[in-house]
Amino acid sequence: MGVMLEELLSNILGIAEVLVFAWGICQVELTMDWRRWAVACGLWIVEMAVVLSGFWDEMAVVPVTILGNMAITSFLMVSDKILYRVIKYWFCFFYVGIAFRPIYFVITFLNEYAVKLSWIDFGTKNLASGCNICVIVLAAIQIRKRKQWVSWVRSMSLKYYMIGLFCCFCANGLKNYMGWEIAGLDMKNKLFWGILTNILYLALHVMGIGFAFISLLKEQYYRESSLKSEYLRMAQEHYNNLAEHMFEVRSIRHDMMAHMNAMEYLIQEGKTGEVITYLHEMKENMGRKNNKKIDVGIELVNAVMENELKKADLDTHFSVEGYLADQPAISDFDMCVIFSNLLSNAVEACKRISGMENKAIQLEIKQINGNLLIEMKNPIYEQIALERLGAYTSKKDSVSHGYGIYNIRKTIEKYGGDIEFRIEDDIFSARICFYEEM
Repeated sequence: MGVMLEELLSNILGIAEVLVFAWGICQVELTMDWRRWAVACGLWIVEMAVVLSGFWDEMAVVPVTILGNMAITSFLMVSDKILYRVIKYWFCFFYVGIAFRPIYFVITFLNEYAVKLSWIDFGTKNLASGCNICVIVLAAIQIRKRKQWVSWVRSMSLKYYMIGLFCCFCANGLKNYMGWEIAGLDMKNKLFWGILTNILYLALHVMGIGFAFISLLKEQYYRESSLKSEYLRMAQEHYNNLAEHMFEVRSIRHDMMAHMNAMEYLIQEGKTGEVITYLHEMKENMGRKNNKKIDVGIELVNAVMENELKKADLDTHFSVEGYLADQPAISDFDMCVIFSNLLSNAVEACKRISGMENKAIQLEIKQINGNLLIEMKNPIYEQIALERLGAYTSKKDSVSHGYGIYNIRKTIEKYGGDIEFRIEDDIFSARICFYEEM
């Protein structure tokens, strides 16, 4: 009976380790449907009944247990295709060993050579698993406190999980081989080679994570370089438009005397109707030439916002209230990242609204007690999970998109600012605050 209870506890802890690691470290969403959890419990009972029935030899029990746990864990994951869930399961299954192996090694050493923990009824491995779950939970709490880390983890593509699996395969192969080799050694040599094996084991795991981290940094660098080039192109176009606009103003001023002379002549001749027609023609002609310009105080930001507004529908109304005072602590590039992504998301939301509904985008900029407050409002066509903003994209090109909110968060956190998202009466608002002491 004691062996059976130990086996049941070991299996429960194994599933819990993977689920906690998937939810807390890999940011995999778990189902909130109690019925799926009930089905998972039923599957686990069936699995344990099969494993403990005695009809299976030891060689068959291990794969049955592993495949059963994989099916149960993958069943509780949501928002991914089944293949993605299976790959992430194996990634989590192997990567829980990052903390488990050192913990297990320390407990084993103490139990065999130092303290002799004979009071442990449920086994050294189960004790290590329980400690490992505590470590994973503490790490998950730290990750979830840092929204940038959460966005970074959720943006990882499947190829990085595959690379991590390869590193885990090598690490576990090394661990098993060294375990066989040092089994018959004396305590001093076993301790030395055990420590060395665990160091190499952890190094291979860290290598998988490090490769993903470096690759994501490289991708981010290329994206930022591309953005800077695009912003410079927009700025050049913006200044060309300004030059053209100034030329038009000079042209109008040059012709204004001729227009005034013509209207003066028509009035003296008593041709009031023709004067009105003449004025209407002038007004219409000037309206065609005088496109509305955005001015928030930074020309580069004006340029990128005007570029984003070109993508908006004709019935979308955009209004700006306020002005950006000098902000030497915030670079023009970072300002462009914030405003262009905010406006891009707002324009995209308005384009998804059909019919004659009010498509109004409002930008408000304030200076309160030295703090810079920025708020962008736009109507929405569907409900949005505010807690998952930046974790996914509703656009078809999910490879090129989905980084907007992530880039905004990252830029704001760089200056110690805060961002808050709200939905009130079908109006989505993004509120940003940069503090005076930044």
